[in-house]
Amino acid sequence: MTICTGELSAVVARHAAAVLDRCADRYSGRATPLLADHVDLATGEPERWEGRTLANLARQQHYLRVLDGLAVLGQERFQTRARAWIECATEALADEGGLFYWGGHSTYDLNTETPLAGNHELKCVYPYYDYLYRVDPERTRRFIEAFWQRHIWDWATLLFNRHGDYGAWERSRVWEEAAFAGGALPIVENTALSFINTGSDLIYAGAELFRLHGEERALGWAKNLLSRYDQIRHPQTGLGGYQFNHREPCRVRASFEPPLGDCAEINEATVLTTGTLQTRGQRAAITFLNLYEQLGDERGREFLDLTLKDLRALMQYSWDEARGCFYPVLYDGRRLGPGDVQERGYCPPSKLVPLKAQGGALLTFARAYRLTQADDL
Repeated sequence: MTICTGELSAVVARHAAAVLDRCADRYSGRATPLLADHVDLATGEPERWEGRTLANLARQQHYLRVLDGLAVLGQERFQTRARAWIECATEALADEGGLFYWGGHSTYDLNTETPLAGNHELKCVYPYYDYLYRVDPERTRRFIEAFWQRHIWDWATLLFNRHGDYGAWERSRVWEEAAFAGGALPIVENTALSFINTGSDLIYAGAELFRLHGEERALGWAKNLLSRYDQIRHPQTGLGGYQFNHREPCRVRASFEPPLGDCAEINEATVLTTGTLQTRGQRAAITFLNLYEQLGDERGREFLDLTLKDLRALMQYSWDEARGCFYPVLYDGRRLGPGDVQERGYCPPSKLVPLKAQGGALLTFARAYRLTQADDL
C-alpha cells in the first residue's frame, strides 16, 4: 500500500483542527487564544482538576511543533493560530523574574486567568525555543536566563535543584556568577536534585540561547553542566549515572537486599535504573544529538561525544541481544534485577525491570549512526 505525503499531512491537519476546536478557551469569558489541556475522548471536552480548566504550555510543546510543521507544508491558517496563541501565552504565563508558569508543579487556570504556582520544574520538556523566540525573543531570552538563575545553587560546581523558585532576581547577575571549578563527584548534598531530566533541559536551553541569540556565555555554561554528567561515569565501564549528587544516608542503598545493600559504592549516582536507561540513554541522548547537528562539529562536538560514550557503554554492559532489552546496571557493569531490591524501598523492583527496546531506542541509535556512520551503532 502506498500513502502519499498529502494524505499523511491531511490526517495530521484534521487532528490539529480538532484540538483547536475542542481545546479553545470557552472558560475565561474573553475567548483568549490559550488552549486547554487533556481532552477526554469520550466527551470531547477538556478534563478538569478540582473544577479548574488548565492550560499548561509545557505539555503543549509538541502540539506547537505540529502547527508549525503544518504551516511549513503550506497550511498557513495553522500559523496564524499558533502565533496568536504563543503571543498570548508568553505574556500571560511569565512571572516577574521571567519564569513561565508551566511544567511539573505549576500551570495556568483558564477559568480565573491566574497561575497555579508551586515550583518551577521542567523534566525532558525541551520547549520549542525556535518558535518561542521567533514570536517573542525578549521573553524567551528572559525565560532561559531565569531558568538557569533560579535552579543553579552553586555555579562553581553547578549543583542544582530540579525545583526552582518563582520571583524577582537581580538580572545584572546573569551568566556572571563565580567561575566554574568542577570538582570531585559525586557531591553529597541531601536536598539538591541534579537529575538529568532537568539537567538536560537546562543544557538544551543554554545551547538554544546561543543558537538563537548568540549568547556565548550560555553555551559555555551548558557545556560545563554537560561535563558534570560526563565526569560521573565509571572509569572502566564508561556507564554514567542519572545525577551527580546523592544523599547520605542513602535511600537507594537502603532499598537493596544484602550483599548489595551493604556496598558503599551503591548510591543514587551509581545505579542505572529503567528510568535512567530511558532518560539518559534515549530522551536526553536524542536531544544532545540534535544539538550537535544544529551547532555543527566545531561548536557542538561535546554533545556528540558524551552521547556516543553512553550508547557504547550501554551496548556493552546493558544490552541483551537475545531478549531485545536493556538491563538496569550498576555503573561498574553488574546487571541488576527486581530481586535485588525490597518491595517498599525508594528503589522498588519496578525500577529494575529490563527495558524493552522500542521506538525511542531505535531513534537514538539510528540518529547516532546517521551522524557518524559508525558500524557498531
